[in-house]
Amino acid sequence: MNRPIWGRPLKRSLRYAALAGVLAGFGRGNADAALPAGNGMSSLELSTSRPPRNASGELPDPLASMIGKPFAKWINGKMTGTLYPDWSKEQTRDRKCKGSTKCDNGDDVTKVAIAASTDANDINIDNLQKDRVAVRMHVTKKLFGHRPDESKYGLSGRGLLYYLVVQPWPNDPNHPNPNPAGKPAAQWSLVKVDGDQSEIVASGMFQRCCTQSDPQSDPEHCIRPKPSYGDFKDCNTSHRQYSETFLQFQNARSDAEEKQAEARLASLASGSLTASAWVSCSHGCCIAGPK
Repeated sequence: MNRPIWGRPLKRSLRYAALAGVLAGFGRGNADAALPAGNGMSSLELSTSRPPRNASGELPDPLASMIGKPFAKWINGKMTGTLYPDWSKEQTRDRKCKGSTKCDNGDDVTKVAIAASTDANDINIDNLQKDRVAVRMHVTKKLFGHRPDESKYGLSGRGLLYYLVVQPWPNDPNHPNPNPAGKPAAQWSLVKVDGDQSEIVASGMFQRCCTQSDPQSDPEHCIRPKPSYGDFKDCNTSHRQYSETFLQFQNARSDAEEKQAEARLASLASGSLTASAWVSCSHGCCIAGPK
């Protein structure tokens, strides 16, 4: 009796496909070979992975004209012909909550995830021409029910996404938060996205932690970091030490490395229950300060 041969062409095709994928990688200058080992992907998966897209947190139009459906459409990557943000590695912090006696007494907290746009470290508040998204925040979900609302920025416990948009300081002498003389600042607006709608729910002063006229004189706070990061801190933290640790966190090659870096970041972010949203910017680190 003859053995069936129907499986042979399929196996041969799979072998050819795998070989073609490997050769394609060499055809690109063997770029995949430079990727670190141990990332859990096969050679074929590496050779056929899509290249990273260009990303930008710069809004296509002023925020005021995008509130409603346009901002929600853009931030979700559904607006054709525009770039839209990508995000650094997200972190979760305990935050002061509101809406219950336990929250008021400090017996309960909520958990908030925060991530910076990957180009947040380009934000220069001395020369800010357009509105830009700097940070994404949301209360994390739980298995049953919702967590409490966050207190400082009013983040909903329903897990809605909020985006911190940095804007040029309004040229308005009657502005409720006049820019303090000699202290570079911009304005932040917090945009809540719920389905296909968006609205501004809070605003305040976005200011950099670097106060030196010569950034080189204060490398702990004034040197542009890489990569971009977001967390909850105030300006007394060394952003250089934080940035170096965040780079280890983002590039960790194993669960053990990631957990070690994450623990160091949590230690640097101690006291973050009520601290401001803290993000990389062109002069080191900036905070979303007083409303």
